[in-house]
Amino acid sequence: GDLGVLRNDDLILAISQSGETAELTQILPHIRSRKIPLIAMTSRRDSTLGKFASVVVETGRLKEADSLGVAPSTSTTVMLAIGDSMSLVLSGSRGFSHGDFAARHPGGSLGMRLLQVEEKMRPVEHCRLAGIDDTVRQIFARPLPSRRTGAVMIVGDNGQLVGIFTDSDLARLFEKRQDNTLDRPIHEVMTIHPISVLEGTRLEDAVALLESRRLSELPVVDKNGCPSGLIDVVDLVGADFSATAKETNSRSPEQREHTSAA
Repeated sequence: GDLGVLRNDDLILAISQSGETAELTQILPHIRSRKIPLIAMTSRRDSTLGKFASVVVETGRLKEADSLGVAPSTSTTVMLAIGDSMSLVLSGSRGFSHGDFAARHPGGSLGMRLLQVEEKMRPVEHCRLAGIDDTVRQIFARPLPSRRTGAVMIVGDNGQLVGIFTDSDLARLFEKRQDNTLDRPIHEVMTIHPISVLEGTRLEDAVALLESRRLSELPVVDKNGCPSGLIDVVDLVGADFSATAKETNSRSPEQREHTSAA
């Protein structure tokens, strides 16, 4: 009854060291009657499985590693290696990309590393924005658009990101007893030309930038330099990233980092 799951556009890969496994040989005639292509991985081309197959991947006679020479060990290892090789060749021929991998493994550490910043950033409508002439007091008196972030992104008249002001900057003003600056335009105390990344940047690269520059917040901008979101390190706590496992050669320098001196 299990053969009901087979469709005419399927391809079957059957694996048997002897090529005579009863569970397989019993269904081979039914597979042939359905005209479903069959690839056989077996030690003998002239085995029952090999004779029914459209394509045979012949491993040859293999000596098992156990003392009796009968327990599947060498054969299973060889077939595993061949199967992995076939999978890699197939994924390469199909153009399987980083994006494909991330879409299919979003919860794993590898998938997390391959996500783009848009997947983890706080969208701009949930971020604090301010104009260059707004005062520090005005900005922090406004209701938060969403849960708290540790930075305010400053935009110019054209909407482009021109500066950033963080909680640490505010703390330094109080530490230096510069309370009078709270009523001054924020462009006088903000960090100009803040480090940012472009939309489409891999999240792993953004995390590496956060680590190397010791940042807690990282603005994300579009191709015109306008803020589209913010990466907050708080949102990344618990995620597993490897800053040393990056593959950046396939991407342009503009995609890797859109930055200038802080």
